[in-house]
Amino acid sequence: MRAKGFQLTAVLLLGLLVGSSRADTPPGFGRISPNSGLFPDSSLIDFRHLLDGPSGKHGFLSVNPEGHFLWPNGKRAKFWGINVSNKSIFVDTKTIDRVVDVFAHAGLNMVRLEAVDSLGGLLDTSDASSSRMMDPAKLKTLDYWVAKLKERGIYYYFDLLDFRQFKSGDDVPNYEQVGRAAKPYAFFDRRMVDLQKEFAKQFLQHKNVYTNLRYVDDPGLALLEICNEHGLFFKAANLDTLVEPYGAVLRQQWNRWLLLQYGSREGIKRAWGNVAEAPVLSDSEDPGAYAVNLPMFTPAAQTDAPLSALVVDVRRAPTRLRDGVRFLYETQRGYFREMKSYLREIGVRVPITGVVSNDMAPDIASAAAELDFTSENYYSDHPSFSGKEWEGSFFCNDTNPLRQSSVYQIAPWLGALRWENKPVVVREWATVWPNRYRSVSVPEMAAYCSLQDFDAVLLFGYSIGKDPEKLGDFNHQCDPLVWGLISLGSQAFLHGDIKASPNTANLQYSFDSLLRWPSGVANIHRLAWFVRINSAMLPTIASIGNPPQTSKRKPPRKGVVDLNISSVDPNQLQPFMERFRIAGAAVNPKDMETGNLVSSTGQICRNTLGGYMTINAPKVAAISGEFVSGKTISAGALSITTTSQIGTVMAVALDDLPLDASKRYIIKMVTRAENTDQALEQMPVGAPGKFRIQNWGKAPVLTFGKPAGSVIVTLAGRPSVNLQMTDGSWELCVENGKALFSCDTAGITGAVYGNPVTLEADKPIMLNIPPARTTLNRWASRSGSFKHKRVMKRKKPAVHGRRIVKHKAKRKIVKHARRRR
Repeated sequence: MRAKGFQLTAVLLLGLLVGSSRADTPPGFGRISPNSGLFPDSSLIDFRHLLDGPSGKHGFLSVNPEGHFLWPNGKRAKFWGINVSNKSIFVDTKTIDRVVDVFAHAGLNMVRLEAVDSLGGLLDTSDASSSRMMDPAKLKTLDYWVAKLKERGIYYYFDLLDFRQFKSGDDVPNYEQVGRAAKPYAFFDRRMVDLQKEFAKQFLQHKNVYTNLRYVDDPGLALLEICNEHGLFFKAANLDTLVEPYGAVLRQQWNRWLLLQYGSREGIKRAWGNVAEAPVLSDSEDPGAYAVNLPMFTPAAQTDAPLSALVVDVRRAPTRLRDGVRFLYETQRGYFREMKSYLREIGVRVPITGVVSNDMAPDIASAAAELDFTSENYYSDHPSFSGKEWEGSFFCNDTNPLRQSSVYQIAPWLGALRWENKPVVVREWATVWPNRYRSVSVPEMAAYCSLQDFDAVLLFGYSIGKDPEKLGDFNHQCDPLVWGLISLGSQAFLHGDIKASPNTANLQYSFDSLLRWPSGVANIHRLAWFVRINSAMLPTIASIGNPPQTSKRKPPRKGVVDLNISSVDPNQLQPFMERFRIAGAAVNPKDMETGNLVSSTGQICRNTLGGYMTINAPKVAAISGEFVSGKTISAGALSITTTSQIGTVMAVALDDLPLDASKRYIIKMVTRAENTDQALEQMPVGAPGKFRIQNWGKAPVLTFGKPAGSVIVTLAGRPSVNLQMTDGSWELCVENGKALFSCDTAGITGAVYGNPVTLEADKPIMLNIPPARTTLNRWASRSGSFKHKRVMKRKKPAVHGRRIVKHKAKRKIVKHARRRR
């Protein structure tokens, strides 16, 4: 990314001109209060320096052999962005202008325009009996979005099959029963596959009225998704109850596949064998009559079930399950292969994916085998429901994700997403409102996606059309806890300020282990708290991290360790942590016992017992989660002592220098945020969640700041912020000895870099920063532009005998040495 000038400069220079330690703040900085109008900025300062507009100027995105996105000029491409979904896309142009400006100000370089095919979207026209025509007015609105994003240097991302609702004129039998996106019918029914191709051609070959480019010819389109959260594995337990005639179609495909594998009914019978002396292939099952049933993918009955439920079920026999999983895997591969081939045929040049579930190894493996990158979601405290999804009551748990390290937490869950060493996109993520701990989500996502060396990270989402002034489950546009930190996350991730692990665990799957059911995220994936993870099939993994032994092979770099892990119990973990330690990786097997999970880079520490995490990297530091009153927590150059109980403080350097040397940096703290009158009801054991949302509340958003207690933040050992304050949010922006400070709570007193302050809510002030009284400069950067040295007036070297001594300190050492002699 091309760096532009830090946008605070003009504002701070004006403060210098007035010649005082404080000045009235001129216009030009961000408006960050969620209650001062729609669509607040993420930060006081402008993060457009992260963008490189107009988007597409470098040409079409591709994938390099190392498994990352690449521009034609050879530079790696990374993306930190956001989702705008169907109901928020089709708005007026003035609103689009405002929102795109806010995205650019926040340093977001990608927007996923999600579910454009849904009800109310491109394919939903009131006067049409089919879903085969695009609405011209809505298409023009989408064109406008694309044109404005391109102008600002923001890339866009489309998904093709998301929530399309088929209609009577589509020639889709029982169209009203197949549901939105026809899951899983659209993966195997010929008519539905053809309709997907028809829409792809219509849509992607459409010429944008503002850019005069077809979407397929626009390098501003960076990524393309064939389907959203789809596939045969997605709800495999429901394959027995498919709407007809589709159930019969899938059974026919299954029976033909079996005959192709085994040649005859007798061949199937021999291959499947017996279970408890009962033949797995029942006498009534004849592939010639399409009568062989698919396996039962539902869990087996529990041991405390009635005796009648424990009778041997040959449909759950391991041999039948193995072939059933293989059939689904190969069917999905065929679908992805066909769709990708067609998209290339109609002119698509950018990387293509299909979103399935990384919770099932054969599911994600089928996509990785055929497509250009893998893509999935990560949600913490996703809402659950007592009845139909997205209807009735919403339940949540309101727990701190940092107190957990299970396979369903961020690192193991997303670590299972990398397959065949292909790029990884987390195209939806959030710690979901009303979870009180959601401020942890930005540093957590920036940290672990950096550790795993992922390629794109997109927050879900941003609400424009419905209640944008109040907090909602997936709506972050007015959330100080998430939107308020998104720019700092962008800086850290896009600049690579948090190191990727130099160590990789290569999880090698044989075909048999891939086809085991169930086979998903397991204990072994918890290695992702410490090292990178890559999964692959055994025939293709030999070259990953294990070059052939030759006389010319360079010795491995210190600390760089790759381990191949094959034919292992997926529940093992400690033996492999020990293998990493013995091989030289900075991994401590005792971390899982102590609950203090330190990454192999040493830059990320997740304290599950204390419920907090720290990031300690040269150019970014963060402390996030639970605080204990009076207890100081440190992360490298940053430390905090506060009476607030929950929150995040994050510091990011903006001038490519480490924080303890930086002249331009930002420190921001957020704590709590709720809607007015928001209410949760505690639920009994057995409910879908610990709490039910009783009242979603209304605007304004409350942050509970009060002029009592204290918050003390130091940077590089120097007190930066010392306020009589509990909860609330504040932001400090520094450049070359000048500071811009804003707090959302009135009546706060204290000091900022020694300047006494009395603050008004949401009214930034400018301050001079007195020079630090230090004699030792510890500044050092990875680039080597600064080195460890003493700060002193340079003199000519003194000569003692034949030795040249450069510093006073060393001259003293020489004299003492002579006396001893």
